Amino acid sequence: MASTDSETPDWKKRVMKSGDWVDPDAPKSPKREDKVFSIRATKAEVEEFDEQLAQIGMKRSQALRIAMRRIAGFVEVDADVTTELREATKQISGIAKNVNQIARAANRTHDPDYIGFMEERRALGRELSRIEAQMQRILNLAARRDDGLARLAKAAVE
Repeated sequence: MASTDSETPDWKKRVMKSGDWVDPDAPKSPKREDKVFSIRATKAEVEEFDEQLAQIGMKRSQALRIAMRRIAGFVEVDADVTTELREATKQISGIAKNVNQIARAANRTHDPDYIGFMEERRALGRELSRIEAQMQRILNLAARRDDGLARLAKAAVE
């Protein structure tokens, strides 16, 4: 008796594609839709722009895309953002170590130093507040959009 497609187990329908087993009937993820646009600029503007980009080793398309993404409020992971995120990660790691040390001491002695614990807790609260403020600055979409638009407006009047 011949088997129909509806009787075939799902795993038997898989096919090898680019080194991975995939289900040909699985819904496809939406295709990224890129848009290409052109701008009008004077020869002097293009030459100056290209000169500035050559100094930092960037292509026109990349620079314009970064500018557009910044104005739209996307997070651009530049050196400053990366440094802030690494610093926040180190601080969180240090805080976690301190909390573990307090817990170990309390478990070992069965008589924790409550005064020391409260001092550590206050210090922990201050550090977490500082880290939260850093993360809010990095992730605040409205502020990034405002910053990008302000830079654009400033450039428009110059």
